[in-house]
Amino acid sequence: MAVIKGVVLESSESGAVILTRSGRFRRVRARKYLPDVGTEIQYREWGRDAVWYGVAVVVLFVLMLQIAAFLSPVVYMSIESGPGIKLGINRFGLVVNPVSTDENGARILNQVSVRGRDAGSALEALLNKSLAEGLIETPRHEVVLIAVPVNQTGDRLLRKLVPSLNGRLESWFAEKGGSHTSVEICVTRKPDE
Repeated sequence: MAVIKGVVLESSESGAVILTRSGRFRRVRARKYLPDVGTEIQYREWGRDAVWYGVAVVVLFVLMLQIAAFLSPVVYMSIESGPGIKLGINRFGLVVNPVSTDENGARILNQVSVRGRDAGSALEALLNKSLAEGLIETPRHEVVLIAVPVNQTGDRLLRKLVPSLNGRLESWFAEKGGSHTSVEICVTRKPDE
């Protein structure tokens, strides 16, 4: 809220025209009384500040929505064989919430940082560490992933993510000497669907 001082040059019922100290002419509204020509008045300029405050609020609101969208999982993916690990994946395909469901999963997550990585590389890193720890064995071991979308965004993400993960995990098993049939990704829906 800027306070402007100026000399009244013209006065009417709708307001006054003032000459500010910086040499600018301003039209101001008369609120309580009609100022006399030649007097110096103070005028609070709410309009411009209110617009800037409004713009700042809208920008902060949009920024907070984007941060919330980045941090909110839209898909939960669980590794059902080997270590017990559940990954919360955001709308951009990045792991935002890794959680262990057993001791082996906790040990693996303490050793491998997957937060912020894309889902495919996070799964590969977790499987590599599980293989090194002896929690899974290729080619005899089967890896089952269960993916649950939280909302429609998660459903759309899974349509893109599942083929990519399937191909990536099949090539991982082929490199480790396993069969490409050792990968199974189960996508489940909410009960009302």
